[in-house]
Amino acid sequence: MATRMVLMVVTAAALAAGASFASNLGSVVNSWNASYVDPQYYYSPIGVDYGGGYVWVSYSYVYTQRVPKTGSIVSSIYPANFHGNDMGYEDATGYLYLATGNTFVAVRESLTGSLVRTFGVPPGVAFTSAIEFDDGAPSAPVWLGDATAWRLWNLTSTGSLLRSLNTTFSGVRGLAYDRDTSGGPYLFVGVSDGPSVIYALKPDNGSVLYSFPAPVSDNSLAGLAWDGSYLWAADNTKSWVFQFVAHDTGLTVLPRSLGRVKALYY
Repeated sequence: MATRMVLMVVTAAALAAGASFASNLGSVVNSWNASYVDPQYYYSPIGVDYGGGYVWVSYSYVYTQRVPKTGSIVSSIYPANFHGNDMGYEDATGYLYLATGNTFVAVRESLTGSLVRTFGVPPGVAFTSAIEFDDGAPSAPVWLGDATAWRLWNLTSTGSLLRSLNTTFSGVRGLAYDRDTSGGPYLFVGVSDGPSVIYALKPDNGSVLYSFPAPVSDNSLAGLAWDGSYLWAADNTKSWVFQFVAHDTGLTVLPRSLGRVKALYY
């Protein structure tokens, strides 16, 4: 006896009424050229953050304030003795916390570049390559990553160590904290020691929830940022900044809105 197979096909009307597709993890929703040129030099981005409605991109000796949709430069800031790789933005003050690549963090007023303060980093940090400021945790807002250590650090806004998390990876180049998405909070970690990968962690214990390839070149991820809906990352090799999907809920069909279904028989 021949076997009859039934393939259920949801019509376009049903999909429109009761089904939704989520974009794949890492899918790019916006991007722009983030290189910076002045009369003397061509700069590639080495850090990025989101705050005050703008994207902030750092280049060692200068950083720029940019319109998220187009990348248009609002202002370029040349602070004295500027050092900065990745960046963390404090909404309440407008301060930028800068991972300097050295054993200290520099805090600057974002619109002028004026130095507010510096503070040292915990023992074990060799190269301050990634930083994030979590506005939802005023007593423990700063997260710090190292380019070589298999660990993340959680600090006060003045640099006092509160705790650290061991990780299953090294080569951290970016951090971003998401308190907006259900099921969170999420601590996103960008790793670029070879392939560029994004890890979503539980910030209370550091366990990995999931991971996915970052939409940047290998060995080139430069900073991470969360804007309330999407992640941002800079590509140091291509000099581009990408806004991309960090959560994937898959296909959901609501039974009450299923609509018409076609049955195909074979």
